[in-house]
Amino acid sequence: MMKKSIILLSTLFFISTISILILDNMNNTNSLLEESNADFINTQAMLSINNYKNEIGKLLIKHKSIVEEKLPLSIPLNIKNISALISLKKYDRIYDINTIISNKEENNKDIKEFFSIHNIDYDSFAYFLKNYMNSMYKVNKINSFKQIDKIIEEYKKSVDNNDIETIKDSLGFIKHTKKSNLIFCNLDLKIANKTFASEFIYDLNTIKEDNIKVRNFELTFK
Repeated sequence: MMKKSIILLSTLFFISTISILILDNMNNTNSLLEESNADFINTQAMLSINNYKNEIGKLLIKHKSIVEEKLPLSIPLNIKNISALISLKKYDRIYDINTIISNKEENNKDIKEFFSIHNIDYDSFAYFLKNYMNSMYKVNKINSFKQIDKIIEEYKKSVDNNDIETIKDSLGFIKHTKKSNLIFCNLDLKIANKTFASEFIYDLNTIKEDNIKVRNFELTFK
């Protein structure tokens, strides 16, 4: 009981610390919006996302026990005409679809079984994926969630079936092992009717407080 209480308090502290950080940045951004043009808003959003990315990374280092016990977390925040949404989840039970492209049968056992459990036609998807990659990319390797989203959309069109949507969130492009300790983060900002969507991965096995690095950073303006 005592352990659960400590974890709960630590979780609340973790969430409140992130919230204070975001709200402070929002206030700073909001005070400048009235005299800001579109280019300035874009720059301010990118700087803010980078600051949040670094600070969240530092908090993850300090509160690894919460990461193990309490993820996923979703923190929505709003102030005046600015809103933010932070989502954190463990990057596990994610199947690397690059193993399908590799043509090494010994690497495909787990993902084949996963498709089978969810009644998704593995052979159909594998055939489509290999042909799609050969025709669209010089390098036969998937390295972003944007690519995965595009591939899923094109596959649904080709088979006229949306069943693969049921496993979409479990498909990735990074090999995950028992020793991996990866955290996936969605960090979205909406400022003056402009949305800035970012996503990236923290590796808690290698991350350092004085040098917060993330993997596969993606930023989209909407």
